[in-house]
Amino acid sequence: MAAKIIEEIRLNAEQLVDKIQELMKESSVKQIRIRSKSGSVLLVLPVNVGVLAAGLALVAHPILSTVAALTMYYTEFKVEVERMKPPKTDDAEVDAEIVDIKDEE
Repeated sequence: MAAKIIEEIRLNAEQLVDKIQELMKESSVKQIRIRSKSGSVLLVLPVNVGVLAAGLALVAHPILSTVAALTMYYTEFKVEVERMKPPKTDDAEVDAEIVDIKDEE
């Protein structure tokens, strides 16, 4: 099972819309929470990769419009990005030796 990773990014109003648009395209992102500088939750965006892959422009436009509206009232933001860490792969090590085989004639 994949583990959750929460990343916090501090942004100003000018950077917010571009960063949210960038995050919505990433496949590992599951949820984006936009908070004010003081920590109040302003907007929670569940990100569904399947929906976004099918029609990013149709889904993203109203979301990005809402995010842009927030920049009218606030100047600094904390963005919490919840990602799913991929399951750990088998990192087993194998001791091997390369042997050069020559044909004898």
